[in-house]
Amino acid sequence: MNRYQAVMSETLDPSYADPAFDEVEALLRAVPEGAKERAAALALAEEITAGRARQRKLMADLVAFQEAQATVDEAPAARQPQPEPEPPQEEAEAVPAVVAEPSAEVVAAAAPTRRRPSSPVIVYTTSWCGVCVRAKSYLDSVKVDYVEKDVEKDERAAKEYVKTRKANGLGGGVPLIDVNGLYMVGFGAQNLERLLKKQGYL
Repeated sequence: MNRYQAVMSETLDPSYADPAFDEVEALLRAVPEGAKERAAALALAEEITAGRARQRKLMADLVAFQEAQATVDEAPAARQPQPEPEPPQEEAEAVPAVVAEPSAEVVAAAAPTRRRPSSPVIVYTTSWCGVCVRAKSYLDSVKVDYVEKDVEKDERAAKEYVKTRKANGLGGGVPLIDVNGLYMVGFGAQNLERLLKKQGYL
């Protein structure tokens, strides 16, 4: 938890993950020797390189924390000791009873009506996020429809992501999973299953 808080206290600038920075760095380093702008260009290129390295390290730490947390969430509960069975008691001889089978109409009427979700699950992701891949694979495995929104490639998705976090008091990190108004940051199969069942997806 201390490491997570330390990571989240750092500035995570998703713009460093933009592939356009590769071209920017290349252009800065291509300024010819002797040009008066060369020193400033190289300094800026080094600053970008350092920033991108720092960003990758912070996000790797965050992903590692989320994966460790998911492992904890999915760990089976400790088995509770079971009481020893009581010795069997003598019973009177059972007399078979004749029970009429319920009609199909009665069975259909007794079946509960399951509430249908009003929208698909939304998963806010990034392209490098391993936990996001696990969350999507789980949704695929249980055949739940979802919409993926990459917060680095889609500016509108990034704004939605920030707005959702602030409105619901959620911490940073991906994936952020919106289960029809209930939210989960990170991924744990058991926790997500509970949300999906509560909202009628399962």
